[in-house]
Amino acid sequence: MNNFVRKLISILPTNKELNRTRSFTYKSPPGLSVPEYVTVTEIEIINSHWQPWLEKQVANHGMDHVIKNYTVEDCIDDWIALHYAVEVV
Repeated sequence: MNNFVRKLISILPTNKELNRTRSFTYKSPPGLSVPEYVTVTEIEIINSHWQPWLEKQVANHGMDHVIKNYTVEDCIDDWIALHYAVEVV
């Protein structure tokens, strides 16, 4: 296993981090005649967004910077901002 793979594995979400229960709602993309509201869990966000988000962060900032400065929560926060989502309480 090379160093890049080891570093990548070291920043993957752990099972403890994935034991999340928050949900978020966002309005479906513009263009639909009747807007739809979609609700997703943090697990769904991580499953769909973590890998492309991580790859983009590594490409922009380098692996060492990402490992030292970013967490799964940063990924979720970026997803929330991107989708103008709000937490379901």
